[in-house]
Amino acid sequence: MKISVLIILLTSFLLSACGGGSSGKAPDAPITDDTAEAETQSANGIWGEDVITAEGIDTQLFGIFNEGEFALATLIISEEPVSECFISFEVNSGFLYYTESCEEIQYDAVPLELDTCLDDDNDANGDLYNGFGERNNFIVRYDSSTNFITVDSYDDANCQQYASSFSETETVESISGNIMAGTYSIQGDQLDTDSVKLYALNDDFIENGSGTAVVTSASTMMLTAKDGAGATSLEANLLYEDMNDLEVSIDALAGTWEILDSTCFGSVNFNSCSLSINGTGNISLDTTDCQLEGTISQTATNNVMALATSITGDNCASAGQYTGFTVYAGSDIDDDGESYEEAVMLMSNEQSGFGYAMQKQQMP
Repeated sequence: MKISVLIILLTSFLLSACGGGSSGKAPDAPITDDTAEAETQSANGIWGEDVITAEGIDTQLFGIFNEGEFALATLIISEEPVSECFISFEVNSGFLYYTESCEEIQYDAVPLELDTCLDDDNDANGDLYNGFGERNNFIVRYDSSTNFITVDSYDDANCQQYASSFSETETVESISGNIMAGTYSIQGDQLDTDSVKLYALNDDFIENGSGTAVVTSASTMMLTAKDGAGATSLEANLLYEDMNDLEVSIDALAGTWEILDSTCFGSVNFNSCSLSINGTGNISLDTTDCQLEGTISQTATNNVMALATSITGDNCASAGQYTGFTVYAGSDIDDDGESYEEAVMLMSNEQSGFGYAMQKQQMP
């Protein structure tokens, strides 16, 4: 959460409006000018909001505005369990820490040594296993490529007489939503756009729309979007993101960025979705059916970079010319203690809109 600068601006205004006079003399009445225009605000920058609805749905908004052009992603995040229970696990130093909860917690970060014959009746941690395997003796194996665990159960203490197996994966998050993009104008603190194009997230164009907003530079944007019929489709109070303060040059983005999304710019035939960026901002991605090339270039707005790409391929459904934005989102540390950098890319054309978070391993 950010502290709005409206209070600071209001305080400054009141102080400047209270002009002084000589001692013992009442101050002159301020001169008013009803025809004076409001100071023009700026929408340039990165804006966002994260809201939990009354139904418990996590909705995230992430928008990039710059010199009359914008792109805004609305992400609806919901959990889709692969079973009736919530399952999660973490692998560290040869152990898998397993958590499962249904109406109540069944297992809470139970340490299961991987690739080792475990004995339910002789659990060194007490009674944590609690019938985890289908027999007293079992072996837990983990496949990092699929994020699945397989539990093989045995009828003997040495895990030689195979009995049965089952597999599980974690409860996964489902992300849906849409992308809006277009042009806008701003006068005073009033932002207007009648050129909004709405797309399904990483998919096709849906309809045209419009929008208005009340903007306070580098602070808040009270946004209202309307669909093609003029009905309100979105109301949000966007906040000016801290990542606006990040300073990054094009050459700092050089490297291979991994996109963990099965849509991969419309490709349906790829082993990994990895985008390459060189030191001058040229980008490329090559899958079996789609090839992407383009450029990232600096703008006058800190940490907002212009994006222009071309997707080609005889069997590529998303082929076309795209424009949009790229922003650098900073660095973080994953569950294994490895540092990585993050970036966000939003782009669209007349037919499709794409929005991805990308990760790059940080060099030591």
